[in-house]
Amino acid sequence: MSKDKKVGDGKISGEDVNGLRCCRDLSDIVPLYSAKGLYLKPIAKINISVNLPQLKTPGKTLSTWEVMEKLRLLIRPDEFASLKVSKSTLEFLRLEADLTDKCRMAQVLSRLEGQRLNLAGFASILKVRAVEAKDDFPSKHNWDSFFRDAKHMNELKPGERPDTIYISGLPVKWFSEDGGKTPSEPLCMKIFKKWGIIRRIDVPAADPYRSRMRLDNNINKKSNLNDGIFFDVYIQYIEYVDFVKLMDSLRGMKVLKKEDNNYLTAIVKVDFDKTKHMSDNSVSRREFERKRLIAQDHMAMEKLRKREEAEAKKKEEELKKEAADKDAKYIRRKKREEKRKRKALTMFRKQEEDKVSMKIAREEQKLIKAQRQLESIRLLDELFDRIKVRFVDIKLEKGEITIGDKSNSNEKSKDADEKNSDGNDKSEKKDKKSKKKKSKKVKKKKKKDKKNVTSSSDDSDEETNKKKLKSTLANKSDSYPEI
Repeated sequence: MSKDKKVGDGKISGEDVNGLRCCRDLSDIVPLYSAKGLYLKPIAKINISVNLPQLKTPGKTLSTWEVMEKLRLLIRPDEFASLKVSKSTLEFLRLEADLTDKCRMAQVLSRLEGQRLNLAGFASILKVRAVEAKDDFPSKHNWDSFFRDAKHMNELKPGERPDTIYISGLPVKWFSEDGGKTPSEPLCMKIFKKWGIIRRIDVPAADPYRSRMRLDNNINKKSNLNDGIFFDVYIQYIEYVDFVKLMDSLRGMKVLKKEDNNYLTAIVKVDFDKTKHMSDNSVSRREFERKRLIAQDHMAMEKLRKREEAEAKKKEEELKKEAADKDAKYIRRKKREEKRKRKALTMFRKQEEDKVSMKIAREEQKLIKAQRQLESIRLLDELFDRIKVRFVDIKLEKGEITIGDKSNSNEKSKDADEKNSDGNDKSEKKDKKSKKKKSKKVKKKKKKDKKNVTSSSDDSDEETNKKKLKSTLANKSDSYPEI
């Protein structure tokens, strides 16, 4: 706090923890709910008034911080729990002070009353007056006059008569079960039923649908949650006497909580309900709104569930489609591979068939050549036979040979024919043997070059044929006589 602070500024002193104050004196506490360590402690509040000097010099100010420090020095060894400026004028400065214990109030008042303060820079002396502050707690006259004069209230109906107490500023942590973040309505019922039979109790902070309800401003009163630290509660009693007993018990009291070795106090505000919050119409309307919101949430959850199911189904279909596409791709690839394999196998078979057909064609050509050679040999034999017969006939005509010679020559020709036929048989056998040898050679030399094989085989065939022709011609020439 700045020392140059002007009149009207204030300061809150004391040990505060989230708006809670520490307490050392437990001599005057009253049990509220001992099982949870909750007690009631009297409030000690003082009103202090300081007469101010006339400020004649322009621009000169009075530091409230210095005034409050002077007041703190006056009450030593006692201390203020809090000290703040409630009103400031040019003539006086009014402050409100809280004491930790009410038993020290008489001593503090005696130390403050009639004291005089000397401030630096001021020649005048400041006079101090201190009295016990009157609480603003409602009295019996207040609620009786309110319900008597209120035209919108019907004292025959619950909630529209003095039967409901409104308490604000209760710490959530003190009234929750098992360290929860919201106050417990059953716990509040246990605490306040000691003063009488409770008709209804309402903790707006414990209702998750309260902030979403569409209610009037008077009925849907905003609860003082203070970011979840404090809460409000409405307590409705059946009997008017129980309502009065609780009001008298809470008059001029604050709530104290024992936590291990720490003692914290919280100042609560108590008033009678002026908004018909606990009337039958208000309760039924809240119940209707709660059911509507529950149905709305149920519909939203159902919609969300359907959407999630639709998304899951869509995802499943996509996965199935991907799997089907994958299978189709695999099948198509497999078909392509099989097609390639069949094509390769067909080409291989065709090549083999071409090889076999070429081999058969070569063998057929060889056979045709052999047949032609045989036919040529037979034609030559027939030709030579005819030449021989013609030759013999010419000789006979000329008379160079006799019939005996002709018979001899015929016999010789027959012997020569037989020899030629035997030679032909031998040559055919030789041809068969040579063919077998050649087939074996072909089987052994399949992997060799086709051209070399075919050329070698053709050359060997030609050589053998030439040899056969030469041998037959030689035999024929030997068998015929010279002309």
